[in-house]
Amino acid sequence: MKRFFRLAVFALLVGGWTLASASLHVVRTPGKVIVIPKDRVRFHDTFVDTRRWTLDNVSQHPDVSARLVHLGRADLLAHVVTDNTRGDVETQLSEAIAHPQPLPPTTRPAAIEKVVAEVHTATAAVKSIFN
Repeated sequence: MKRFFRLAVFALLVGGWTLASASLHVVRTPGKVIVIPKDRVRFHDTFVDTRRWTLDNVSQHPDVSARLVHLGRADLLAHVVTDNTRGDVETQLSEAIAHPQPLPPTTRPAAIEKVVAEVHTATAAVKSIFN
């Protein structure tokens, strides 16, 4: 009975910490590490290191960026903004979130293109089995 009780307490603790980690963003900036609540419970972007971010990264992580702007903590991403003539930090971050720039096309070697084509073929075959 004692062993079962310990196992149940351990399971509750692990479950609680898992739920807590799914409901918080841990954001590392050049000056500090902060913890902010997420607007949805999920595991995406639980830990984010913004020290080497650019405005492209802001648009790639819209949940974290929008949450910082919404909470009035846009100053934590001030190191991302390099052009001060386009407005304040909050305005530029909101613009980057709303209008993300498309990523430039990448050139891949022919071997990678062949692997990608084979993966797509295999995926289509598996989908056809289950449909």
